[in-house]
Amino acid sequence: MRKLILCVSILVAGCRSENSGEGYDAAVRLGGQWFNCDRLADEVCAVGLMHIPPIYRGEARRQEERLLGGGFNLLRDRFGGVSDVKPPTTDFRMAELFWSSGNADYWREHPRSYKATFPVKFSKLSDGYVQIEACKIFSKWQIRAIHYGLPMSNPSSKPMIESINSDLSKVSGD
Repeated sequence: MRKLILCVSILVAGCRSENSGEGYDAAVRLGGQWFNCDRLADEVCAVGLMHIPPIYRGEARRQEERLLGGGFNLLRDRFGGVSDVKPPTTDFRMAELFWSSGNADYWREHPRSYKATFPVKFSKLSDGYVQIEACKIFSKWQIRAIHYGLPMSNPSSKPMIESINSDLSKVSGD
């Protein structure tokens, strides 16, 4: 069974310069919906925004939804809820982790995505970023991946992200 894609990386300002158009607008809109799910601590709401590849059907899809929901809950537990959401920015450097449904092969077949990165405050970890990566595989815009990040200017950001990423990989069974 496919496992959640997890990654720790460093993003540098300006990596994605495309911050206008339908895809970017979809990422911003989905970000607003995601933050509402977070505010409500509603994992069903959050999972409902995510793109789950059509190869997952029946019990496999339910399992994938449980894994995504478990990731949502773990991130809320470790980062805390999101507040003080600011308009998207292209001026950021962050240590990040991300999670999504699908596997690397699936996403290679569907590489097009659009990102919007929001400066936020996490109730447990203070300043950070949430990046929404939107895709339109069929006719509906959905979230391809959610990225949570902490500022690279803080020397404890990368170790903290690595620790949380390790816990997140346990949730997904990696």
